[in-house]
Amino acid sequence: MMIPRYDGESIVNLSNSILKAFGAHEKANPLNDVELHGNKIILILVDALGWVGLEKMSNIDDVRWFLGKSRQLTSVFPSVTATALTSLSTGVTPGMHGVLGTILFMNEFGSMVNTLNMSIAPSGSRDDVLNLGHDLGQLYHDDTIFEEAGRHGIKSAVVVPKGIGGSGISHILYKGANVLEYYTLFDALTTSINAMDTHQFVYLYLTHLDTIQHTYGPSSHHYGYALIETMHILRRFSEKLPNNSSLIITADHGQIDVEPEKVVDLRKHNELLNYLSLPPFGEPRALQLKLMDKSHVEPVKDYFKKFLPMVDLYDLNQAETLLGGLNEKVRRRMGDLIAVPRDSTTLIYLLKPSDDKLMKFRGHHAGLSREEMAIPLFIMNK
Repeated sequence: MMIPRYDGESIVNLSNSILKAFGAHEKANPLNDVELHGNKIILILVDALGWVGLEKMSNIDDVRWFLGKSRQLTSVFPSVTATALTSLSTGVTPGMHGVLGTILFMNEFGSMVNTLNMSIAPSGSRDDVLNLGHDLGQLYHDDTIFEEAGRHGIKSAVVVPKGIGGSGISHILYKGANVLEYYTLFDALTTSINAMDTHQFVYLYLTHLDTIQHTYGPSSHHYGYALIETMHILRRFSEKLPNNSSLIITADHGQIDVEPEKVVDLRKHNELLNYLSLPPFGEPRALQLKLMDKSHVEPVKDYFKKFLPMVDLYDLNQAETLLGGLNEKVRRRMGDLIAVPRDSTTLIYLLKPSDDKLMKFRGHHAGLSREEMAIPLFIMNK
């Protein structure tokens, strides 16, 4: 198990190092022993570029070059895109911003919400939350790092895949930045380098490695080939970095291989479900359980010991360290227990049984394994 290093070795601290470099207000400690020297910064976040996967491919020249200029950071908990990107864009820990997974119970709305597309789970449409008149500020209301930097005259651009720039969680994450969209990896890099002409801070979000690993698994040849090509392209891109600039490459999380026999369908665990006041929510490797009554804590723990012994249960006091603190607003929207597998087990409860793609994923993340938590930090000052 790898615990998040909010003391100066996580992506939360990276955000604050960027704020520090621009002379803006820091919300938490910056990274330990890191200096950004450029007047302009380009941050490339490669979704699911885990450190362990890079180590396995270190015999490849471009991967070896990348690792040689990188150090290891940790993701946040849960080690999942919605949570990690929110920490990166806000500079605060998950326990402070409250986006604790893709499917979140929002007590303010009385609904399960898909935080990535802001739909009402399970069968809603993109931006339901906004279209129904809810205030997205109830999810997270503080300033982004782009707004903080903007107060110091720093213009920011965010470059994201076509279709997500003006919807879903983007409404919250990218406030204060000029949002640009791309179609392909090459388009993304060209758009980013052009944006540096008119912006001091450019943040590029690349998604392709995450999709490949979910589909085929992080140990698949598909991922291996994609990683090799990505490293080659990023190495060539680094050579085009303008003078007096800093290039940062990192990730939101890694992924762990999941064998079909390790997928647990919680719909078959009726005795467990009878203890819950809500369907399980959160993530298959960081699942939140809201109990019908506090007296059910021990029976639920006993159930896991008997039927799911490979899973650790954390109460909210234990989870506070993993989340980097826990404010009362966030505490109210959480479950009473968080289930985190020690091995590659995934715990899946389908809110919409006809949509079973989660059951078929060969790669997952959100847990505390090194495969999921360890991420690279590459910095080049030119």
